[in-house]
Amino acid sequence: MTVATKRDRQMLKADISFGLMGAFGIFGLALDSFDATREAIAPPQPWLTAAVVVALAVLIGFIVTKVASIDRQHSEEYTFQIMANGAVVSVVTTLFVTLAWTSDFLLSRWLGDPTSAQIIALLMASWSIGFFTYRIRGVGE
Repeated sequence: MTVATKRDRQMLKADISFGLMGAFGIFGLALDSFDATREAIAPPQPWLTAAVVVALAVLIGFIVTKVASIDRQHSEEYTFQIMANGAVVSVVTTLFVTLAWTSDFLLSRWLGDPTSAQIIALLMASWSIGFFTYRIRGVGE
């Protein structure tokens, strides 16, 4: 298999994956807005919750870093760079949209606070948007 064929197959798989992820994210964001059964539940043990969440974030962060390095070794550099740049766009987009959404001065007054499902759907949709923006535009622009 030539390098160009391998790259084309990787890009086709990435296009399909990110297209589906974006569709699920957008539909999930839209459909979760109609959920009327939201309840705010306080964690039963706040200190335990904080400790477990911090430990999980550190552990999973290290695991994902290792897996990303393995993925980078076995994938085309261009494909990996598009996915990584799309992830940066996703995180920043999610951060600013969530900030606007939860702000009393901006959207929270009319939309209410976002649920965790809506934030995850927003993250998925914005990663897909970032991926396809770099896919169409290129990473050097």
